[in-house]
Amino acid sequence: MLVLWGLAVALLPIGNHGVVTQIDNTQPRTDQSGNIIDAHDGTIVQWKPQGLYYYYAVAYGPCLDTGAPCDRCNQTKDQTGVGIWTNRYLAQDQWHWQGWLFPNNTHRPAEVLIRPHAVYNNRTRLYVLWLNAMGQGPCPAGSANKCYITMTSPHPEGPFGDVVVAHTKYTAQGGVGDFDVFTDDDGTGYLIHKRSGAATQDPHRMLIEQLTDDYRHSTNATLGVFGQQRVEAPVMFKRNGTYFAMFGSLCCFCPLGSGINVYTASRPLGPYTLQGNVGCQASVPVGCTCNNTRGYIPPPSRTCPSVPPVTQAQQNVIVKVPSSNGTTTLLWTGDRWQSSPDGIRGHALQYWDILQWDPQGLPRQFEWHDQVVFLVD
Repeated sequence: MLVLWGLAVALLPIGNHGVVTQIDNTQPRTDQSGNIIDAHDGTIVQWKPQGLYYYYAVAYGPCLDTGAPCDRCNQTKDQTGVGIWTNRYLAQDQWHWQGWLFPNNTHRPAEVLIRPHAVYNNRTRLYVLWLNAMGQGPCPAGSANKCYITMTSPHPEGPFGDVVVAHTKYTAQGGVGDFDVFTDDDGTGYLIHKRSGAATQDPHRMLIEQLTDDYRHSTNATLGVFGQQRVEAPVMFKRNGTYFAMFGSLCCFCPLGSGINVYTASRPLGPYTLQGNVGCQASVPVGCTCNNTRGYIPPPSRTCPSVPPVTQAQQNVIVKVPSSNGTTTLLWTGDRWQSSPDGIRGHALQYWDILQWDPQGLPRQFEWHDQVVFLVD
């Protein structure tokens, strides 16, 4: 257990220097009335210093988990939705509902919409929201009905409109999958994403593409796929001049979670070097991943140990928590699929933890913490 001064409360003011927030990874997140919130995937971002944190998230609805591998749990427009939540201090029990992206499914562009990611464009002064669209909808021919759509709004809470299908290099060659959107210090945008399992070449492989100035399409600038096979759920960020890409093995609503392979580069498009897996319960050789009973394929040239993941979660997003002293805490978050106390998919728990760093500037090996404590200005 991670403890700060013996804290036993979710929020504690620290003078004029912010609030200490405590997250309990063994309990669900709730709104201010104590109701479990249905919010997964997506982006948690603070748009203004000392402002609200916005969570653009998928609601999976009342469907009950069956425990079956890759159980999609009636993942249709009648069961799932995309909503927006806010929270001033990221307190576990203080999430405030802002509304649906498509109320009553009006003008919903695709059957299934997941993993919303939002960025702000200083050039256009618009918030740009990316979504992974699947099933019946606007995806182009050759995409296996798996593509991205983008929407914009002048306000972080929406309403979002002007829906367009995002062009990416390989969309029409079997479709695309999980993704993240990253903006660099110079304002250039990048899309890290995987090719779908239906891709005509390199299925379930990761790549990074540079975005157009409006952040709504790819420029086709890429160094191509990199890293291990059969992967998903990526994040991309920058720390002390180094670019990081992190993702794990396939984990389609898997209850054990997946590992966290760390790749680094000196340039946003790469080339990227695999530094190792920090998400397993014991250190594994570089090139190995954790055994989550799905997607685990050891490289043919070596024998990998059978080691389960630490977090019991699939990676979601890295949350940046800046401090008035100029430092930024990076919070790792992931969805603990099939962990809900009542069996409802949408009530699944999450795992949050602070990324710790070794002397070489790489993330340290994860350890399980029932609670995590951090300061929010």
